[in-house]
Amino acid sequence: FTEIIRANLESTYPEADRSGQAQAFSSLGLLPTDADWIDTVMNIELTRRVAITSTTGTEIYVLDSVPENHPYVRLLLVGEIAEALTNQHFPAKSRQPVREEVSSMNGDSRRAAMALRQGLNEVAIFRYARSRGISTSSRPPSELGEGSPKSINAPKELYQWLALPREVGPFFVDSLLDSEEPQLGFEAALGKPPSTTMELFRPLFYQDASRWSPDPVSEDFADDLLETPPSFTDVLGIGGLIPWLSQWYAVPEAKNLTGNWTGDRWAVWQFPEGEFVLLLETRWTDEDSARNFRESIPYHPYQRVLSDKGGSKRVRFLRGSSESVFEYLPAIYRDAPKKGAP
Repeated sequence: FTEIIRANLESTYPEADRSGQAQAFSSLGLLPTDADWIDTVMNIELTRRVAITSTTGTEIYVLDSVPENHPYVRLLLVGEIAEALTNQHFPAKSRQPVREEVSSMNGDSRRAAMALRQGLNEVAIFRYARSRGISTSSRPPSELGEGSPKSINAPKELYQWLALPREVGPFFVDSLLDSEEPQLGFEAALGKPPSTTMELFRPLFYQDASRWSPDPVSEDFADDLLETPPSFTDVLGIGGLIPWLSQWYAVPEAKNLTGNWTGDRWAVWQFPEGEFVLLLETRWTDEDSARNFRESIPYHPYQRVLSDKGGSKRVRFLRGSSESVFEYLPAIYRDAPKKGAP
């Protein structure tokens, strides 16, 4: 069962991106330093997984050490059955651009598409539980996790990041099922998944593109920072910014601070001796939203918050693995403040 989960995670997180993902999340405080990305996520999965569906939807693998009549197990099995049927009738495909500004699938859009499918599973679980009088807050059986690898002491914000598709997906799915427009149903959505986690929180943005103007950051945004381009780059999205800010703010406040997000992208450069530096650029609907986010960035000893011209809708900051890593950067970056100043 562990091997099946590992294989599934390895297909979800390509090998070429894992090192950068781990370094980026470690720099942001969302992953233990030097932790292996797959091992960490897999051990978290093993604390709640009782079954897993094949990508074709033709098999469901069930952990044989848990009682199938346990309420927690029964409900998760219903979710896996829903996923199996979805995979059979609506096979997951490489995402095609649905808006001109989205040129390829990134981490944020992958998580948004994942949340749509997980949302369908959770809606099926909820409706089954309601029809059978089963509590959806049932605790896992004591047998779950026995014999699995020792759990890594990962930050709670990483758990929040991993759980977001499952928690926000049902809200998005319910908005489609409640819509009076048949073309906005979930079958149409499976063919055109949400392009960003922002659309999960605000489904009207998905339903009507005129309500919102995304401002994505191009993949080459950081190529001029150093002589060499970054080793890795991806999009964090509002679904990543909220867990990151939740290290210092309550979740409602973190959501409020990111409510006017329009785009972001991070990049990681790797240096000798395992050192690295991350650049995160975020974009916002207006100057006030950008300023509010800038001021929310807390102090960090290995951080530089970069300045922009007045009226800018952009906020950028650098995070290093140590203070010495900034010696690789031009002086203008080394001398920047270490926190988001008012």
